[in-house]
Amino acid sequence: MSDAYLESPFALGARGKLTPRKGRVSTFKISQLIPSKSYTFTINLPLCSLNVHRYLNVQSDGTYFTHEIAFQGLLAFLFGQILGRQFQAVLPSVMQNVKQIAELRQ
Repeated sequence: MSDAYLESPFALGARGKLTPRKGRVSTFKISQLIPSKSYTFTINLPLCSLNVHRYLNVQSDGTYFTHEIAFQGLLAFLFGQILGRQFQAVLPSVMQNVKQIAELRQ
């Protein structure tokens, strides 16, 4: 991922853009939000949607961050095959960036 930003404050319904290193810019929307616990952003694709769900689980030994990706719709299988490998490749760097941001806010 080259860049990601929100066009308004982080809240339910907020919209933003994702710019991959290769490919087209995607528009996303915060579609679910439980403050300080989880959020989901959704990207609409042709005959399909991509939902990225991230949530925190605070335990006595630390805070755990989980990242889930789900495709829904008629072309979910196709987009899962095409984009799934790309997500797997960039996920470690995305998670490292999220970790750094979270640690800065402590």
